[in-house]
Amino acid sequence: MQSLQGYLLIALPSLRDPNFFHSVVLIVQHNDEGVLGVILNRPLETSIKQAWTKVADEPYDNDAPLFQGGPCSSPLAVLHKQESASDINVCPGVHFTMQGPSIFSLVKDQAEPVRFFLGNSGWSPEQLEGEIKEGSWMIAAAHPEHIFGPWENLWKDISRQATQDAVWPWIKPAAVPPDPAMN
Repeated sequence: MQSLQGYLLIALPSLRDPNFFHSVVLIVQHNDEGVLGVILNRPLETSIKQAWTKVADEPYDNDAPLFQGGPCSSPLAVLHKQESASDINVCPGVHFTMQGPSIFSLVKDQAEPVRFFLGNSGWSPEQLEGEIKEGSWMIAAAHPEHIFGPWENLWKDISRQATQDAVWPWIKPAAVPPDPAMN
């Protein structure tokens, strides 16, 4: 399977794992060693500002939520747009870092937009491919507005769009009557 880095995984309604139910996962890295992603729509009940007080002495005035990136433990991670603080170029205009000095630089520079995560989503080689084949996930291209935009309705909006994109090529517009009651 080709690399899914920079794509979104959209949990299908049949995926009942509570870690991923109705989740949208950004694939940060996908190679022969496995897959690393973060859940874009799982806010925690704490803000970045509150969490930052446990990491540093200098305050960080960012009231955005801290997100649960997934069920795997990991250090603080950030999605952002600053190439100079990048560990991984996820997709055009979107970067990822878990390195302390880079995260401190983003905070010091008051970089925007940013999204902070605790934990991540990880799959061993071929594991995600198996889950996709069994019908647990839909795949869609990621865009910065998905990653840094509102998260509240992300699953619903992305699911609807991905379904329309998948079905549209099979619909013959000329065969669709102007009045749906004529079907």
